[in-house]
This record gives sequence, C-alpha cells and structure tokens, in this order.
Amino acid sequence: MSVHGEFERIAADTISFLETTEGETAHHLAAGLRSATEQREDDICRAASQVLELLSEGERPSFHSELEHSEFDRQEDHLASICRAVLGSVA
Repeated sequence: MSVHGEFERIAADTISFLETTEGETAHHLAAGLRSATEQREDDICRAASQVLELLSEGERPSFHSELEHSEFDRQEDHLASICRAVLGSVA
C-alpha cells in the first residue's frame, strides 16, 4: 500500500475509534482529525502536518479500559509515523 493510501486508512480507523469512544475530548479530536484529513487530496503534506499538530498539542482522551488506551496509543503512533513519512517523502 502506498504511503498516501496508508495515511487515509489509518486516519479513518483512528477517527472511527475515537467516534465510538465516550467523552467529549475523544469526539473533539475525531472532528479535528476528520477536518485535517479531508484536505488530503488537495495537499496531503498540509493534512499530515495538521494531524501531527493535533496529536501533539491536543488533550488526550480518557478511556474506560486499558485495552482502549492501548489501542489508541497504537493507532496514534502509527498515524504519526505515517504523517512523518508523508512529510519526509517531499523533503
């Protein structure tokens, strides 16, 4: 899968996960990620940069279980690494 395709896939997975999680912080982060990734076809570098900013500056959602917390950490790490790959591919 291409970096662009993986960016789209993991972003969609992370957004979906956050939308099914209880809590305003999770839903706010999901909305921010959705907004950032909607522009990926026009400017994937800008989208990746905004996603990294949201992940690093935003308040972290709270989770009801360690399993949810671990899953979010895994998705967040993967999404951030794909964003860095996108940004590195144009440098």
